[in-house]
Amino acid sequence: MNQQFNLRAGAATVDITPEEMHFLHGYPFIERMSTGTHDPLLSSALYLTDGREQVLLISNDVIYVDKKSVERVRHNIFLETGVSTQNIMIAATHTHSGPVTVDCVISENDPVVPEVDKRYVEYMEKGIVESARKAFENAEPAELTFLKGDATGLGTNRHDPQGAKDMDVPAMIVRGSKEKYIACMLVCTMHPTVLHEDSTLYSSDFPYFARKALQQDLFGKECPIIYFTGPAGNQSPRHVTRENTFKEARRLGEIVANSIKAELPGNKRYIPNSVISTKQVFTDLIKRQFPQTELAKKHLDETSDRFNYLKEHSSDP
Repeated sequence: MNQQFNLRAGAATVDITPEEMHFLHGYPFIERMSTGTHDPLLSSALYLTDGREQVLLISNDVIYVDKKSVERVRHNIFLETGVSTQNIMIAATHTHSGPVTVDCVISENDPVVPEVDKRYVEYMEKGIVESARKAFENAEPAELTFLKGDATGLGTNRHDPQGAKDMDVPAMIVRGSKEKYIACMLVCTMHPTVLHEDSTLYSSDFPYFARKALQQDLFGKECPIIYFTGPAGNQSPRHVTRENTFKEARRLGEIVANSIKAELPGNKRYIPNSVISTKQVFTDLIKRQFPQTELAKKHLDETSDRFNYLKEHSSDP
């Protein structure tokens, strides 16, 4: 390559798997205690700079990262790297096979969900800061290319299989001046919920298998795959899963990986001179309006009657 690079990039991963047994958070009223680790929960970071602006993009294999954690982590990353706090994005892959990280309103009346273990949150936050620092320190001249995969078959709208869904998998591939891959960052808008209440191992679910397949088949085992779960909403694999097993998680993860593999060979234009800009906007989400008590009770009674009728008369066990 003879290009002059103004872009620098670095990436890193850090293991944030708990060192002890934890409640696995994600399925209401189901008591699931971890019994081991299938695949390590990771904090994966990508650092980019054009010499003027710097950004850090960090994804973490936990169900949630709350605002207070984000504030602390951003501040500590700034102290270690100088990257502005408003230029640091921190997200969760939303695995349902990791520890409780946020005391949620929806779990207040769930008797089996424990309060957040503050020791783990501190451990997680240190891991996120470490992944960011390592990505920053790993920065080298780099170039980018962009593509968009199609993950049709990964899932559907969870309320209506024929309803609105988003199967696009946008990705950014980053490689160094010697054409060695630095990172692959992708966004997949699908809940990672293949594994259910009978699984008691720490896991990132099908994102693990997507990352593994991409590393093995395209980018190399040392290349971080920065996997972001997009605004999944009602996007779910529930209507396409054949079973709630790691074998099935592998099948769906490979759908994600194959969507990238199908597009990369024909996408050869890499950009060595990129301009980085950022914008931060705060949004007030519209609060859900709950029904009056009488209407809610009526709906509960009607639903219970319907459930009992189906249980008594249905031939489907």
